[in-house]
Amino acid sequence: MTPEQRARAEIDRLFTAAGWAVQDYKLANLLAARGAKLAPCFGILHLTAERMLTWPIVVPQIAEQHRFVAEVDHRLTIVRGVEAEVDANLKRAHALRQAVPARAFAGG
Repeated sequence: MTPEQRARAEIDRLFTAAGWAVQDYKLANLLAARGAKLAPCFGILHLTAERMLTWPIVVPQIAEQHRFVAEVDHRLTIVRGVEAEVDANLKRAHALRQAVPARAFAGG
């Protein structure tokens, strides 16, 4: 057994000892135990919808939400401008790459 396989086996053993069901993610039965650990992928399946509904969710005041949206919009405008500039420079570079061989073959 490789060190990774030994570590995975130990982790699975600890999950099982804690009352979790260690299952293949393709054949998972999420109701099999108190929690589920799907192998070989990663997940946080013990965070059920019922459990998350008890968590307080802080929502900023509407004025602050509007400020967030305005800031994101401003930054996206900058990104779009940079993107347009990059596209223009790529077209210019392409034209230059085409012009060099054309000039060479034209005898210029």
